[in-house]
Amino acid sequence: MTTSTPTASIVQLLVETCRDGEETFATAAADIGNPALKTCLQETAQERHRFADELQKTLAELGEGGETSAYLPASLHRTWIDFGFVLSAGDDATILADCERTEARSLQEYREALEMPELHPKVRGLISQQQAAIDLAAARLRRCGLEHVL
Repeated sequence: MTTSTPTASIVQLLVETCRDGEETFATAAADIGNPALKTCLQETAQERHRFADELQKTLAELGEGGETSAYLPASLHRTWIDFGFVLSAGDDATILADCERTEARSLQEYREALEMPELHPKVRGLISQQQAAIDLAAARLRRCGLEHVL
């Protein structure tokens, strides 16, 4: 990952985190049997796509560029999730648990980013808004799981 400022490094990590989440939720939506959960997961995948785009756009507006390179932990996580989905063979509870772990990891990345004092104020505001939305999505995911899987 090549970056020029701490803000750019942090944002690029979050873009990868969002892309990872997008892929995880899209794969889960394709594999899950319950229609209500499928919809919830598709909406979450779309939201993560939008978040990554917003972060890249904000970086570009700050003159930091908007392209990211693959971040190794995110790439490894995607491979693990894909492998887990294959092993789960459509088990909705297992798929949902993988998605919940993805959300927990995303929230941790966002919390750590917000702790960085050198974060540009415009980026901090966007990250804070996205973190709040991820919190809501995680609660929605748990609710959907309780209603439709357990």
